Amino acid sequence: MVSSFSELIRSQDRTDVAVWLWPNTTAYASSQLLAGIQSVFTHENDHRLVIGSANGDGWEAMWESEERFLRSIAADPKIAGAILWYLGGSHHRRELDRARDAGIHLVFVDRYPDPNYSADYVGTDNVGSAELVVRHLIEAGHRKIACISNLDGASSVLERIEGWRVALAREGIVPEPGWLEKLDEGGTEREQISGPLRRLLEDPNPPTAIFCINDLVALTAYDILESWGIDIPGDLSLAGFDGVMAWLPNRGNLTTAVQDFRRMGEVSARLVLDRISGKAHRPHRHTMLSAPLLVSESSGPAPRLNHPLPSPHSEAITS
Repeated sequence: MVSSFSELIRSQDRTDVAVWLWPNTTAYASSQLLAGIQSVFTHENDHRLVIGSANGDGWEAMWESEERFLRSIAADPKIAGAILWYLGGSHHRRELDRARDAGIHLVFVDRYPDPNYSADYVGTDNVGSAELVVRHLIEAGHRKIACISNLDGASSVLERIEGWRVALAREGIVPEPGWLEKLDEGGTEREQISGPLRRLLEDPNPPTAIFCINDLVALTAYDILESWGIDIPGDLSLAGFDGVMAWLPNRGNLTTAVQDFRRMGEVSARLVLDRISGKAHRPHRHTMLSAPLLVSESSGPAPRLNHPLPSPHSEAITS
């Protein structure tokens, strides 16, 4: 009986909510997500936000910082819930279990930790939204639409690739293995993207459109292609995903699917508060938000003639 009473007092003392963001709180998507969370907590005087973000160069360093954060909240008797923009995949399963065993309610945003891990989740309909982007390219007459993915194995990345495949399949288009390229490892972002672009363009029958896994990849590809003398969208159409370049003039002139990170923050904040108050009961909730298509100047009709594209010279890649 004493043990149960102690646990009750401890649960009442838990009032803080931890928030884990990446790459940092000043990045557009992170700042929007945090703004959504804070808009809900503005009306919650009984709860305090404890905010952490990834740090270090490279994935290994960010994973380590996330591991430290998870350990710290599991050991903090004030933490009642956590909203996690999670990076670690299966790497930090032990730390997640430790936090959950400590009585912390976990809500994941944007990236799901593991298909076999049961948890609350607020994310984007990546499959359906990616399909909309690729269907837009198909409706513009493109038949060979390549995809460039990053090296991240997150659920959101895999789902966008699936959306690309689904859109092609609905039109009876079977992508060849060479249509899907991943960034090269090592080097700068520009060097990582130059390799797959060169391989796609050196194909005797190059694509007329490329769907990039996110806007950063798409905008870097845009810059490289123009430096090679390729007209966007006259020679080649480009599209991205996520809408995180909203701070650029005209959103970087990029056709993309625009994620609502602020709404993601609002929904995740309300969900974690419902869990803490006991209003929400199992099973865990999965909320999927749409990412509407934004058509801009980087996409256009497929070229009428399959004319050869300018050859990407090696010296241009490092310029």
